[in-house]
Amino acid sequence: MESPLIYPTLKTRIINCLKLFGFIIWAIMPINLSMVLNVTQEKTPIFLRWILVGVWIAFTIFTIKWLWAYYIRHTTDTVKRLRLKDIGIGLLFFILLRIIAVVGTLALQAVYQQNMSANDAALQSNDPAKIYPIYFIIFNVCIGIIAPIIEELVFRGIFTNLLFFKHRKFLPLIVTSVIFSFLHGSENIITFLMYFSIGAVLYLAYLRRRNIADSILVHILNNGLLMIVSTINYVIILLN
Repeated sequence: MESPLIYPTLKTRIINCLKLFGFIIWAIMPINLSMVLNVTQEKTPIFLRWILVGVWIAFTIFTIKWLWAYYIRHTTDTVKRLRLKDIGIGLLFFILLRIIAVVGTLALQAVYQQNMSANDAALQSNDPAKIYPIYFIIFNVCIGIIAPIIEELVFRGIFTNLLFFKHRKFLPLIVTSVIFSFLHGSENIITFLMYFSIGAVLYLAYLRRRNIADSILVHILNNGLLMIVSTINYVIILLN
């Protein structure tokens, strides 16, 4: 016989919401800090650049370890290993994400005459040829690997388990995807729907086995493609 659900008090709900707000701010700090390094590099001496890189690495490692430990302690999820079948399904989710991105970009071009979303434009605002190499590396690693891990831990892991009962499926999909979309700079209905759909697909990847490793894999595949393309372009610029 299942135990009855115990609904949290209003005070607990408010505290949990404040916690999530803090987690969300924390989740976007590594990528934002790496962007700040890029913007301020011309005013920063070389020795200080390396010190700041060391601080960024230490902060990012601490962030991942702390969020991972919090997720393990405060949720009932079990992190399952990825089998070949799971990797194959992850690839299908990844293909779906690319379809969403392509359709969204085409819609942006047709309706708003934009070639990319404001979020993508911000990420590509710096001239690659002028970026200090180590800054370029940490920025791309952050986009391709760090951000997917942190965002999945916060949005699909901690967020879902802290605010919603385990039997809830549709509501957490909606809420986490809406916030995920707004945090990615949705400036119009098309970009909102595009990032909302991306968040929903990542949530479904997590929900399939309630396994955070599954959504992390899909997210890394998606962002990793951008990281690889960016790196190739950077190498071509350097060689020329």
